[in-house]
Amino acid sequence: QGTSDTVLSMDDVDAYGELGNVYMKMGRFPEAAQNYYEAATRLIDAGHLNAVASLMPVIQMHEPMLATLLNKKIANAAGDNPGYRR
Repeated sequence: QGTSDTVLSMDDVDAYGELGNVYMKMGRFPEAAQNYYEAATRLIDAGHLNAVASLMPVIQMHEPMLATLLNKKIANAAGDNPGYRR
């Protein structure tokens, strides 16, 4: 069962990421940032902390409060994973 949950989570990441891309192309940057945030939180939860870096510039520029939340979530996740390096 854990495997199917992980697959579903990664599908969610892809869906949110692609929706963010669509919003970016439409010039709807706050909506793009919100969807990238959703993708990023799922990446962090799945342990893919390094993958979040590419999403952060848009989130930081258009939804800085969400970027602050992500940075805290990354710091907490990195604290739980001593082998993690940013």
